[in-house]
Amino acid sequence: MDARIKATDGFLFHLVKKLRPGLAGRVAKSGRLDTVILGLGGQGSKHAGLMYDFGTSIVAGVAPGGAGTRVHEVIPVFDSVKDCLAEFPDVVAASVWRHYSTARDAALEAIEAGIPLVVLISEGLPVRDVRDVIVSARAHKTVLIGGNTPGLIFPPERIKIGMLPDVFFPEEVAPGRFGPRGVTIISRSGAILYHMSDAMASVGIAQNAVIGIGGDGAIGSTFRDLVPLAMGYENTDLVIVAGEIGGCQEEMLAQDVRDNPGKYPKPLVALISGAHAPEGKTMGHAGAIVTPGLETGTFLSKKKALEGAGIPVVNSQFDLIEAVRAKLKGKTYFSPERYYAKMKTIWEAPPPKPHWTTLVTKVEPNNLVVRGYRVQDLIERASLVEAAHLVVLGELPAAVRTASLTRVAAAAVKKPLPAVVRNPEEDLSKTFQKYLLADEELAAFKPEGKAAQAEKAVFTLGRFTAYLAAVLSHSTALAEIKPATPLAHAVFRAIWGADAFDEAKARMIEAIIVASIDHGVTPPSAQATLIASSVRGSYETAVAQGVGAITDVHGGAGEKAAVFFLQC
Repeated sequence: MDARIKATDGFLFHLVKKLRPGLAGRVAKSGRLDTVILGLGGQGSKHAGLMYDFGTSIVAGVAPGGAGTRVHEVIPVFDSVKDCLAEFPDVVAASVWRHYSTARDAALEAIEAGIPLVVLISEGLPVRDVRDVIVSARAHKTVLIGGNTPGLIFPPERIKIGMLPDVFFPEEVAPGRFGPRGVTIISRSGAILYHMSDAMASVGIAQNAVIGIGGDGAIGSTFRDLVPLAMGYENTDLVIVAGEIGGCQEEMLAQDVRDNPGKYPKPLVALISGAHAPEGKTMGHAGAIVTPGLETGTFLSKKKALEGAGIPVVNSQFDLIEAVRAKLKGKTYFSPERYYAKMKTIWEAPPPKPHWTTLVTKVEPNNLVVRGYRVQDLIERASLVEAAHLVVLGELPAAVRTASLTRVAAAAVKKPLPAVVRNPEEDLSKTFQKYLLADEELAAFKPEGKAAQAEKAVFTLGRFTAYLAAVLSHSTALAEIKPATPLAHAVFRAIWGADAFDEAKARMIEAIIVASIDHGVTPPSAQATLIASSVRGSYETAVAQGVGAITDVHGGAGEKAAVFFLQC
């Protein structure tokens, strides 16, 4: 189901138009509802891909220190929301997937940048942090959803902001052509929300927006905030609220319906969970707890308040279907068989092939992608210094920078070394580890500017090449190296010595190294380097730790295989 309605006909545009009329005008011209994602850890990266695949326009991710990289090879990453908006100024929504300790700052950054909708997926934020975020959201007229929310989904527009599964179906005005009308579902519980949506779709009732408001004790938007907003959307025919025990949201909604009936011109149905929950026991969410001795927060108090405001209250999916059907006078929006066919396709689809993705590499069966380039293409076209620049800075360098990096690497090769002594029983990785760790030239080399990280990387490769030559007693072969000599030539001479240079063999060695420039974060060498750098160890300390982890257990298997094949 790939068809979608126009952006300007949907619920999300209705929200943007109400909050940011100027932004809505630009969206109307572009026809795009752009979103960003803040926090690219395991869950953030995973759901960035799922949201993108669903159809959401995710124009950028924000991860401090990740600028220049791409998530899933298609979503560019920026260091800050400010940098992101400089390139994509018309973002309408941001989802926050940061750890609760840093979620506050990420949410505030999005709010203060003027993004009208901020969805706080993170859970368990300290109440003081939530307070700060809510105050800022109100001051900036931002709709804040969450924390601890599964997010929102707008089925007619094919927009998902969060982690909701695809158990929805929009109005179908003609076969394969969808419309914006339907019911709006607003729920405190994510799991109950999914079941309600499935129940509605199973009888042909479309959903134009599904909103999980969050299960934490303190959240950004309540029923009283969101129900009038939904009823103000011309294509919403009815609103369903899914409440649960704990707090007083449902009672406050009921009071507002009685006090301000003009804000609630459309039918409203409530489902309340927790009819048999004991007092004082948390039932799933931080907010789902009946406080002993209080008159609000219980199933009965909520049911009484809502029914007193003329809102039918149910306690099961079956009763919900009947209540909604009655309010809609039997209206349906599509044939339920269409929904069943869609779900059958999803259920019977083969499981996705195993793969993993980092900010640098995407690994799939028979497909390895580094910074958006297939590794076989890099083997064919990229030199060693160009590949190093790509891994570190996210792009292949221009010819001028490649020449500059080549000079840096050559200079590193030519700088003097201490006397290199290798004990007969010493593992080769240990030899390189101890000399890199103590290398004064590497420690003293501190480049500046945009290419500084790449220059440091190729300088390190040059120093490693010099030590390789020393270990193999081929240091004299490096005398032929000139400032413009490619690093691959120096590597060849370090391995083969001063004999006649062979361009083809040098290129073969370079291709082998380029083919293995990145293999993820799971190997011991990568883990050792990450751990050392995470405690602010020096550059040479982190590199040396990684090199030291490349032993005959990890990294040595290839050598043993080569020896085996030579002996066959």
